[in-house]
Amino acid sequence: MQRHKLEHFPRREGDPAPLRFTVRRKAAYSDVDPMGYVWFGRYPLYMEAAGDALNQAAGLSHTALSAAGVLNPVAQLSVNYIRPILLDMEAEVTATLVWTEAAKLQYEFAIRSEAGLHAVAWAVNVFVEASSNQVFLAPPPLVESFRAKWREGGFACLQV
Repeated sequence: MQRHKLEHFPRREGDPAPLRFTVRRKAAYSDVDPMGYVWFGRYPLYMEAAGDALNQAAGLSHTALSAAGVLNPVAQLSVNYIRPILLDMEAEVTATLVWTEAAKLQYEFAIRSEAGLHAVAWAVNVFVEASSNQVFLAPPPLVESFRAKWREGGFACLQV
């Protein structure tokens, strides 16, 4: 596997274009280790901020999911660290949501700054029924509505 690979999930002909959102984050003192590098465990928090912003823009916020009785936990996360983020460095964190028919969300992440690419990652979130803690085997209704809008081009401002 290529270490700097930005696209982890396959793109299939006929699928809607991925959705993308970028946030900026400045490395705070509380993020760094004694070497002045952002501690590796903080990178997922940077990615979560971008993913949450993307979900909010797409109508899949934690509030909306919770109101529908749906939880959306991370089932898989893989991070490739390329170069450290340093104290006070400002980074752009991009979350990309890649189409799938399955009962999950597929994210790809990239963290960049003026120094270049710092990390790439991918994550899979599943859907869980809040009342029973059971994993959905088919996408819940809120997600089906979201996907119908995506298919129809309703998120053109987020599409790449």
